[in-house]
Amino acid sequence: MRRKAFTLVELLVVVAVIAILISLLLPAINRFRVQAQSTECLTNQRNLIAAYTQYSIDKNGRVPGTDTGAYAYDWMQTVGGQHNPGDGCCNGFQNGVVNWDQGGDDANPNTEYLSAFTEGSLWDYIGDFDVYSSPQDPRLINDPETYRLRSYSFSAFAGKEAYCRDCSTGLVSAADSYSQFRDPSNQLSSLCEADTRGANLNGFLQSAEWANPDFDPCANSFGWVDEPVVWNPGRWNVSFIDGSVISYQLKMSEETAETHFGVERPNGPYNNIPSGTACEDAAWLASKLQPKMLPSQ
Repeated sequence: MRRKAFTLVELLVVVAVIAILISLLLPAINRFRVQAQSTECLTNQRNLIAAYTQYSIDKNGRVPGTDTGAYAYDWMQTVGGQHNPGDGCCNGFQNGVVNWDQGGDDANPNTEYLSAFTEGSLWDYIGDFDVYSSPQDPRLINDPETYRLRSYSFSAFAGKEAYCRDCSTGLVSAADSYSQFRDPSNQLSSLCEADTRGANLNGFLQSAEWANPDFDPCANSFGWVDEPVVWNPGRWNVSFIDGSVISYQLKMSEETAETHFGVERPNGPYNNIPSGTACEDAAWLASKLQPKMLPSQ
């Protein structure tokens, strides 16, 4: 007895059902992938602040430098040089540190040599290059044996850098020791940054006015200095001094996020966010730079 085969119509129906199921499953799979990557990104930042804290414990409360080579105790040793005004408010800056390749292209943007990581003050506490890179970072590195592309920056306000950039104003205070943090659960530690220069040079910095408790970006004109990148759709992944991590839900539109806080091309325009952009998110970020650390607070 000959077994009956599927007809062409039956096969087409089966294919159509499978296609429908796949179309229904793909969005869920993509959401799961994004969530898993976001969790890993936050875990990396939790490991960074854990290293930061352990360093402080070992150094009797002194925090590591949040710049990237200006000082010998900086967490990264990318490039040295004087990153502060010339009036001597911050001394001890170092020259001769050049652990990055400035001649990058689209495949290997201006980025750091491995020595920039291993000579940093936190390497002994981290010891894993992958901790420095977010799985949501879409930029390419084709030679990981020579280069690494770092996805994270420490806040310049979480160390001495912000003070050294603007030591003449009372709006910025130097965080030399962990005990100076008055509200560690609300003070920004690290975030994702995609510097248009390739390597994330220096700490994440905004102008001194951002640290003023009276700063109201939605009522006054203001400008961005550094650009927190939106790799986690609609969110900024950040960590705080106390070791907590969150995915902050952005108020800005998806179009604004993609246009002004997306990944810039290597060697593209720097600090090119128009004045007044994303004022509600700027207000939230400003409130996390130095909470309760200024005399007026």
